[in-house]
Amino acid sequence: MAEIKNAADGITEAQEEFATDVTIAMAAAALSDESGKDPAAVFSDFVCSKTGALLYDRNSGLWQCGPAYVEELYKEELSQDNAGGKQRPQAPVNQA
Repeated sequence: MAEIKNAADGITEAQEEFATDVTIAMAAAALSDESGKDPAAVFSDFVCSKTGALLYDRNSGLWQCGPAYVEELYKEELSQDNAGGKQRPQAPVNQA
């Protein structure tokens, strides 16, 4: 049996990692469909992005937000990068 990471919410570390992986896969698939770009390339770009790094930062709580929110955050990051801004995307405050 997996050890519970946070007894208050009953989520194991493995479940948290799975949620992160599924969120990335779903967001990358939606971005690929929308842009017409190769899914593998979109996935790779996403994982290497600031948003991807933030998603893997367990303290950010971003993994709890779902793929649509993460997709929009990534689009915002791309928009800022294209406009010359280098501001790190902000995750919602973790209310745990």
